[in-house]
Amino acid sequence: MQTLSDKLRTEASATRQTLESEMDSAEQTVAHASHRIEILVTQAKSTMSQAQLDVHAAIFDASMALVRLIQELVQRAGQLQNEIVSREAGDGSALATAQFYKRNSRWVEGLMSAAKAVGAGASVLVDNANAVVQGEAKFEELMVAGHEIAASTAQLVSASRVKASNTSKHMQPLEQTSRQVSDATKALIAAAREAGKQSQTPISAQDYLKMSLPQARRLEMELQVRVIELEATLSRERERLGQVRRANYHKSGDSQA
Repeated sequence: MQTLSDKLRTEASATRQTLESEMDSAEQTVAHASHRIEILVTQAKSTMSQAQLDVHAAIFDASMALVRLIQELVQRAGQLQNEIVSREAGDGSALATAQFYKRNSRWVEGLMSAAKAVGAGASVLVDNANAVVQGEAKFEELMVAGHEIAASTAQLVSASRVKASNTSKHMQPLEQTSRQVSDATKALIAAAREAGKQSQTPISAQDYLKMSLPQARRLEMELQVRVIELEATLSRERERLGQVRRANYHKSGDSQA
């Protein structure tokens, strides 16, 4: 008959294996994303015109730098997780380790959720970068992917920080890499925004001055209508975004239950 301590060990072993599997999976996913972005950049540079390269160059550089930093961040988070378990598990016995995982099940769930989000975010980032290069997506979609990366990496660092000690030798490197990820994300968003501007045909003030007064007034009215339509669309889409985020939050909680 299985004793209570045996049952605890079994449950904790399963929890630890799941956590380690999620951390390994996130690291492998990000590593794959890093490899994909390198291939994408190499192919694009061999097929794009110089004009296209001028528009996309900063995006390529920022995307590669960001994915590499995400890879480093996940590795550092894994190192910190191992340090926390080793410190908190007392004598390091199977029972002490089991008790640690039992006491800190919510922390484990938060760490797994964050690791999943980072891995998924890196994949989406590369997918969107590829789609933008192929002309199948807007630069704004790459900017959204950048914002999602910023949120998921912040979640991972926050989940790791919860159990880290003041004397941790891995917390500071993790936070330093996190700041680098934040800077790289801002650089990518700025590059995507600038590329979007460069890809648009500018309209000068002189073009408007050439219009007759009736033409100018008609255009003004059309633009006012367009602004109202866009503001209404923006309001609706923000509401939808809130609903999707709430649904995803509940789904994430259900999957960890």
